[in-house]
Amino acid sequence: MWREPAEGSGPTGALPAPSRRVGGLAPALLTLLVLALLARPARALEYRLQVVSLYEEALSSGLRSSDLVDGASGPGLERLEGRLDAGTFPVGAILWDRPPRAADPALARAYRAVAVRAEGPEAGERRLWHELRWQGRPGDQTVWMVSPDDAEAPETDLGR
Repeated sequence: MWREPAEGSGPTGALPAPSRRVGGLAPALLTLLVLALLARPARALEYRLQVVSLYEEALSSGLRSSDLVDGASGPGLERLEGRLDAGTFPVGAILWDRPPRAADPALARAYRAVAVRAEGPEAGERRLWHELRWQGRPGDQTVWMVSPDDAEAPETDLGR
C-alpha cells in the first residue's frame, strides 16, 4: 500500500525539511553575534596634565572665596592662569623644585586609582608649567604627588 509521506518529512531516507520556527539556542547566538560586532575595544587615550607649583599664599592672594568653591574653574583661577601664561606672575612665588610625579602603584591602589607611567620633566629641570603625558582609559582615576626634587635627601637645618 502506498502512502504519501508526512508533510515536511521529505523523501524517504532524506532529512526532514527545516522548520520555519526559530527557537532554542539560535536567538541567543544571533544576539551574541550582533553584540560582538557592535562592541568596540576600549582604546587608550593620551592624557596631558599641566601643573605649576605655587606657595599657598600666592595662590589664594589673587582669588576670592567664591573662586575656590568652583574647584578647578572660575574667574579667579582663569586670571591666575592668564598671568602665569603672560609671564606677569611673580617668579618668587613659584616653587621651582616641586615637579609632579605619578604616585607609586601601592598608593594609587589605596585611592582606588590606576597606576600610570607618565612622561614628564626631568628632575632639576626649571620650567614654569610642568607637563605630564600618559596613556589611559576614559573614566580611570589617577593619583599624583608633588614633592621636592630631592625628597629622598635628608632635610638640612638652615635656620640655625
